Amino acid sequence: AWFRDHPFIHVPAVVNELSTTRVLTTELATGARFDEVATPWSQQERNLAAETIFRFVFRGIYRIHAFNGDPHPGNYLFRPGGRVTFLDFGLVKRYSHDEVQLFEDLIEAMCLRHDIGWFRRLIEEAGILRRDAPVSDEQVRDYFGHFYEFVLDDRPVTFNAEYASGTVRQMFDLSS
Repeated sequence: AWFRDHPFIHVPAVVNELSTTRVLTTELATGARFDEVATPWSQQERNLAAETIFRFVFRGIYRIHAFNGDPHPGNYLFRPGGRVTFLDFGLVKRYSHDEVQLFEDLIEAMCLRHDIGWFRRLIEEAGILRRDAPVSDEQVRDYFGHFYEFVLDDRPVTFNAEYASGTVRQMFDLSS
């Protein structure tokens, strides 16, 4: 319902009369798969699609307080003009007001004020980092800054396979 009639974000409507408690039926969704647009589409078209994905994700978190927990290219269908259909909502994380407020405070501390001391206190209070962790504020900035890299500076950022794999390595590096 949040995205009904949106000009470029599309979530297939549920067909209630064909759905049960165990089967969900939606309207037919059409569009190109990720690998069909990755190369042949113009950079402008790919940029529009990327903006749509960005807006969908962050509107979901900050306005709806929900996140589709399975965001990958197989769950997107692309159409010209930046229109993207989002599929598969079997895993959705819902956020409380306090959790979203923490996200907002972290962004303000890291990106707007560049106040690593405040950022560190926030992640310590949230239980993300132990208060006595033997890491410097610079190490905190270097590690967590990666996740804010695309908004830290007002510049174009390219999300590519290298960036994505670096993010996964950063998240799952047990020595970090």
